Amino acid sequence: MKEKDLEKDKIGSGATGGGHKNLRDVDMLAKNVSLWWNDTLVFVTKTKVKTWKGTLLLSFVSGVVIATIWGVSAGIFQGSLAGFSTALMLDPPTDTVQIGDTFDLDAVIDTDNENIVAVKAIINYDKNSFGLQNIDTSNSSFAVGNACQYQGKACEIIDRDDANGKVTITLAKPSPGINTASGIIATLSFIALQQTSPSSPNISFDFVANGNYTDSDMIADNGTGSDTLDAVINATVTVAPPVCTDFTYSAYGACQPNNTQSRTVTSSLPQGCAGGSPILSQSCVFVAPTCTSFTYSAYGACQPNNTQDRTVTSSLPQGCTGGSPVLTQSCVYGGGGPVTCTSFTYSAYGACQPNNTQSRTVTDSSPQNCTGGNPILDNSCVYTPPAITCTDFTYSGWSACDIDGIQSRTVTDSLPSGCTGGSPVLEQDCTPSGDDDGQPEIVDANRPIKIEGEKQKFGRSDTFYSDSKNISFQGGNDDIKDGKVKIYSGNDLKKEITANGSGKWETEVKVKSDGDYKFRLEYYNSAGDKVADSKKYIVKVDTEDPKFTDLPFFLNKKRGDKIWWKAEDNRKINEYKVIFLGKTKTTARDSFNVPVDAPYGLHILKVRAYDKAGNVTTKIVSIFVK
Repeated sequence: MKEKDLEKDKIGSGATGGGHKNLRDVDMLAKNVSLWWNDTLVFVTKTKVKTWKGTLLLSFVSGVVIATIWGVSAGIFQGSLAGFSTALMLDPPTDTVQIGDTFDLDAVIDTDNENIVAVKAIINYDKNSFGLQNIDTSNSSFAVGNACQYQGKACEIIDRDDANGKVTITLAKPSPGINTASGIIATLSFIALQQTSPSSPNISFDFVANGNYTDSDMIADNGTGSDTLDAVINATVTVAPPVCTDFTYSAYGACQPNNTQSRTVTSSLPQGCAGGSPILSQSCVFVAPTCTSFTYSAYGACQPNNTQDRTVTSSLPQGCTGGSPVLTQSCVYGGGGPVTCTSFTYSAYGACQPNNTQSRTVTDSSPQNCTGGNPILDNSCVYTPPAITCTDFTYSGWSACDIDGIQSRTVTDSLPSGCTGGSPVLEQDCTPSGDDDGQPEIVDANRPIKIEGEKQKFGRSDTFYSDSKNISFQGGNDDIKDGKVKIYSGNDLKKEITANGSGKWETEVKVKSDGDYKFRLEYYNSAGDKVADSKKYIVKVDTEDPKFTDLPFFLNKKRGDKIWWKAEDNRKINEYKVIFLGKTKTTARDSFNVPVDAPYGLHILKVRAYDKAGNVTTKIVSIFVK
């Protein structure tokens, strides 16, 4: 619309004064913004003002997005449209995530068959439970065929407020905008920080009602610029503790008659973990002990040979064999007078006492009405004091820091006296330092450098990974203007480079093979005087891609089934990215569950294995969901 046409578009009550008394508020707003920013990008041009009523104006000035949408008076809008069922939805992971896991959450729009030219999604999350790592709008429905572009992307405003757990995403596209039942707005990547089992959503939209322009909104291409958002669907994400991978056990118990012996878990790692697969039993060979204690029947009648017999009704210890039960005794056949007791029934032995004896009592004796005799009431045993867990430790000194950044020590003494177990701290992380001969090195912490591999860039650290044998170094300090920088690997001078007049320099060092390399730098001023030595930098060169060793090319699976794979690397697999049904999940696990809502039929699963240097291998699998 030309400017003179704009002035002709009048409404009786919308006067703004100043020579344009017949212009509406919204028209004047569009006109003023166009004149103010002149030739900068105006998302809703003057030719579109009549269609959109000027509700969305985005300008990019000096690389900063300035928005007048949502900030103008609500009176400019003409009210909400009734009868629609438009919605914003959060699509969370279907599985419980563990502490330390990263997961993706899609923000999805349903326009209810309406044309939508702008959306504002205000998303809140529990900052104590989740950390927002990335916001990706490259797959947004608003990015497809969008004539409004800035810095290579469709026009957007993203406002992150990590301190309060809030992110606001504003996207727009010229008329007719978008029309979709399940279009992606953005993919948010989070890391799980602590355990949570919420009974209500813990990642949610700000939403009151349509027509409320301080919450999440959806603007229709309907000639009125109305907020048509009717409903939101929020997300409930459960975070479980990590699975236990390392266990400390009690000693195995005695071998049982079923040829097994058991033990218990006394502690597990990582701290706060649950579950896992501890090994609590093992096979053994049970050797039946010799019977040492017997329970007898009563003696029978005295026989003409002056003897009487009895039988063993039970014996101890349990499962025993043999032994020397007393099954007969002398008697006087047909005689009279008192009879001396020759057989006894005892109680079980009591606990072993500190004097290494255990006692029992006579519960019955025979022959009937006998007296005296020699019952065995005491038994030798080995007294074992109750187990005491160690709570205090004395250690050796820490070992030197190894190339992997770990140093260790041993326990030299523990308290209380006679204790066992406990949780001594025997390893800790460290930073490798010092020259190879063990002498301390000069460290200049104010002289950071950048080290780059072919694909991966590294910042201010002491240890780096590179997937290239060509390693780039660069840096700069005022005190080495027109001076030199020498780069050493061990004691070998690898490169000598001259700094420019600003003290900046850069060079490249090529290594012959994969491995761990220690580099140090010496800095010289223009007069040739050495001004500083650097700290020691460890570069782990790894050019080998991971390999999948167990994942078929075709699988038949049901919804909810787990798919396992195995991958290996010359160092260690760092993470996997699983791509299925258009969604990407990053995980350290070597498994994936087919979603319970996956459509039936043939689908493609992509699994990418990454090592720490950024090397990657992709495996493509066809899955028939039945």
